[in-house]
Amino acid sequence: RIFPLSNWTEMDVWQYIKLEDIPLPSIYFSHEREFVRRNGVLLGKCEHITLLDGEQWESGNVR
Repeated sequence: RIFPLSNWTEMDVWQYIKLEDIPLPSIYFSHEREFVRRNGVLLGKCEHITLLDGEQWESGNVR
């Protein structure tokens, strides 16, 4: 096959990560974070996001 990874399932990938003891950055795991909901998207709190009228920061366990 030309692209063998294209046939891997998500579970295959996670099993490989575990088998090879590959470290993952914390961003891959859910954390308690602040965010704003905008147009059906959760935007993480950062210096680049300005709240629009009627918006407020929420806090929740998100990935």
